[in-house]
Amino acid sequence: MRIFTGAAHGPAAAATLGKPERPKTAKHALLGIAGVRTVAALVALPLLPVLYQHDFLVLVALRPSLGILLLGAIIARQGGISLWAMLLIAVPLQLLIVWLYFLIGRAWQSEIHSDDTLPFLTARLLQRDQVRRIRKALKAHGSRLVVLARFAIFPTGLLGATAGASGMKPVRYFPADGLAFAAAAGLVVGAGYGLGLAQRQSDLWLTITGAVGLVALSGLLTWYVRREPKQRS
Repeated sequence: MRIFTGAAHGPAAAATLGKPERPKTAKHALLGIAGVRTVAALVALPLLPVLYQHDFLVLVALRPSLGILLLGAIIARQGGISLWAMLLIAVPLQLLIVWLYFLIGRAWQSEIHSDDTLPFLTARLLQRDQVRRIRKALKAHGSRLVVLARFAIFPTGLLGATAGASGMKPVRYFPADGLAFAAAAGLVVGAGYGLGLAQRQSDLWLTITGAVGLVALSGLLTWYVRREPKQRS
């Protein structure tokens, strides 16, 4: 048995934060996958009008957000696409994207906590200043923030990275985020289906009221998760 004494450096220092340091190849592989997903989401924006008309499921694969799910549920209710096909594409992708950021946060934990200059791609994806600000909210709310963020207008990818960099255990983070996203997706899809029915029946005011209600609920939750830590300090 080998016994280490004295101050920890390098990999040993990372182990003191609750995990061994990941090999550089694994760390950069995680960044590469996240970079590809970021590019895909950006590419989807100018293509949105074309994909909306001709291949909505491709849009879902490029940008599987709750907003796209809402729009897709409306289209599905009108018979434009298969609801189940959309969910089979969007749900696993959305979870994997956010959980990927959690793993990136764990892998780059020591670099995020230090003041050393990050590599360009790492700095662009992790945005260390924002991660440090979100860390304060995560410290105030704990797992509750992970849940509420799925219903709010909140950078869930950066929150995942923050949770990973803050030492939150995967067995605590993954179930909380997964169940919260399932509930949020169910709410959004149900609302979209209802809005699609109202639109099909030419009930314009019901459609507008439902859309405004969803935005108001999301805005209220956003205000709550961003404001409460300031009030407690």
